[in-house]
Amino acid sequence: MNKLAAVLELLRLAFLSTWPFSPPSVAGATTTELVEQWRKACENRDSTAWQALFSEEATYEDPAVRRPVQARLHRGPLSQLWAQAAQWQCVVREYMPLEGGGAIVWSASAKLGGDELGFVGLAVFAVENGKVAWMRNYFDTRPFLKLLPRSPTPEAR
Repeated sequence: MNKLAAVLELLRLAFLSTWPFSPPSVAGATTTELVEQWRKACENRDSTAWQALFSEEATYEDPAVRRPVQARLHRGPLSQLWAQAAQWQCVVREYMPLEGGGAIVWSASAKLGGDELGFVGLAVFAVENGKVAWMRNYFDTRPFLKLLPRSPTPEAR
């Protein structure tokens, strides 16, 4: 098992042991339907569809926003890349249903100019009344380093 897979498995097990929610209500979308809607919204770069997954009071957090924000005001994970990327792909690698929500192991790739960025993440969420009540999205931000201005090497000067 590689290092990333081991970390994702540890996160999954940690959430399984501390999950605070009761089973989701049958009203509204099921967790499996929400995962498919999440995938489509991310794949199609559709901020409106992404925001519609969340309840009015829902919060969202990821390494880019660094603190919980009102989910309906956030435009989507890595949304800053959606408008800029010449190519974009988002794939649900695994969905793990949990009592009252679920966890999504996902990957995404983007091509911006000559840079190709690859992300792997784990989104953990709770569902209440057929809507996402909260989501925490964990992913490595190191691919963003490729977008920083490059200093010329000493040989190029």
